[in-house]
Amino acid sequence: MQLHTQLDYLRAEHKEMLTMALDLTAAFSLAQGKDVRTRSSGVARLRSHEAQLPGIIEHCHSVRRLLETPFRSYLETEEVDALNEDHSRLERFVSDFQRELEFASVDRTSDVVTSGHALVEALRAHSSLEETILQRVEETNEPSGETLAQYVQ
Repeated sequence: MQLHTQLDYLRAEHKEMLTMALDLTAAFSLAQGKDVRTRSSGVARLRSHEAQLPGIIEHCHSVRRLLETPFRSYLETEEVDALNEDHSRLERFVSDFQRELEFASVDRTSDVVTSGHALVEALRAHSSLEETILQRVEETNEPSGETLAQYVQ
């Protein structure tokens, strides 16, 4: 896959994650509503995102695989470490949210909302981190000397 295609693919994933984050944020307000009907609507809206959560985990795995390709030659070691650490962190937030969502009900929404807020912040921070790295890769479009040396040896 060409570099430009990889960058476009990752940016599309970021857009999906940020769109999900926006909708989750709206659902939190409903899930914390004063009446049962509003909270029920909020919980249902949160649950509507269950199918997207494995996609976030797959994103983390696919970027790890991408970092094992020549794409890595565009990154410094610190950037690779930061991405790997951030993906592990993001996976933990997804798992926590999934666990809380499983037990959420109209009478029990505070834990899923708290966990969800943490996930939303992690999604935003992750997308920002990756976008910063992608911009740098796009601007340089040349492998870093340090990492390139690893592939030459």
